[in-house]
Amino acid sequence: MKIKQMVSIFLSFFLMVSLMVVPISATGDGSVAVSPMYDSANTTDARLIISGTTATCISTANGIDIVKITAVQTLEKYWGLWIWNTVDGSSITKTVNSKTITLTNTISGLSGGKYRVKTVFTFTDSSGKEEKVTVYSSTKTV
Repeated sequence: MKIKQMVSIFLSFFLMVSLMVVPISATGDGSVAVSPMYDSANTTDARLIISGTTATCISTANGIDIVKITAVQTLEKYWGLWIWNTVDGSSITKTVNSKTITLTNTISGLSGGKYRVKTVFTFTDSSGKEEKVTVYSSTKTV
């Protein structure tokens, strides 16, 4: 009799857990947007424009109560198996003592393949605290 009681308790518990409903929420327009919260970064963006065999890489960022932003921008080419290699000569760095930064670079003579822009922003606030944010552009094909 004890085994039957234990089995029925287990099955009852299993049924209750499997029928539980977890509440979720979404935006009113039906889309779901998930983004991490940062202390210093307000907006970050990396864009890639391809025209023929020339890439224009544009990275922008805005900070909150920031005294310095450093951006390191690189153009990457897809090799395969989730591996992206830096295109030779495409890496540039810029530092500003401001709340906003824009970094633009043009690379010519690209070979065929998929490309993306990777930008690492480092935000430094007045107390010296640093926050790094890495963003990627959408991929484009030459």
